[in-house]
Amino acid sequence: MKPLTALTSLLPVAAFHAARSGEILEANAPFVQLMRCVPGDDWRMHIMEGDRTLLDVFWDEIFSNTAELHQPIAFLIHGSEVSYQVRAQAVTNDAGEYVSAVGAIVVDEASSKRRWQVDLATGLPEHDAVIQRFDELTAADRPFMAAVVLLDQADVDDEMRRKEAARQLLSIVRPSDMLASEADGHFLLCAGGVRGHQAALALAGRMVAGLAESSITARVGVALPDRGIATATLVREASAGAYASEPGNFGFAPTED
Repeated sequence: MKPLTALTSLLPVAAFHAARSGEILEANAPFVQLMRCVPGDDWRMHIMEGDRTLLDVFWDEIFSNTAELHQPIAFLIHGSEVSYQVRAQAVTNDAGEYVSAVGAIVVDEASSKRRWQVDLATGLPEHDAVIQRFDELTAADRPFMAAVVLLDQADVDDEMRRKEAARQLLSIVRPSDMLASEADGHFLLCAGGVRGHQAALALAGRMVAGLAESSITARVGVALPDRGIATATLVREASAGAYASEPGNFGFAPTED
């Protein structure tokens, strides 16, 4: 069993497998979204400079003292005020050499009382993670859009099709965006930096087209925050836009005449 597979079968969190150099060998979807890096990148590339030195020492120590259980290290990611912890352990290759390590990223309990639940079918965080991101961007008065992606029921019921839909959507949205898997098998997206109807519709169109490449038909509803709008209302408006759209199409919620 691969090291990352072994880890995530026990601990469904943002997980990665990296070489001693820091180069990512494997990573699951929550890790890619959180750390904004993919296999081939150094997993530490977006960590705040003030935390990087200590983290480098931690990473070297893992390979120097392989028998010890190392204390988790807290750090901040650029653009986030939430503190995270990394836990990692060196693993051997077929020759018995310690040339890589597996690790998991979790929210630092001391800085946040909220934890993300993960949808084991897709590897994506669940609903509450995106709701928290909506609230953070609203509090910071930053532009963003909400999107609800509705799949055909046949795709919702097929776990492999849902996984493929998640993979396609992750390839379209930015790593800094937050994509979640909903309890009903659909998806909820928070995309930061989106200003205006045209930009929102353009992103929705790319999602529909990307899913169509995998023969997945979806309806995408979008909503933009107005000053003072509640997060729950924003999500309802995006849902209404999705349900009002034809299969393979997208749009905002219908307006009353």
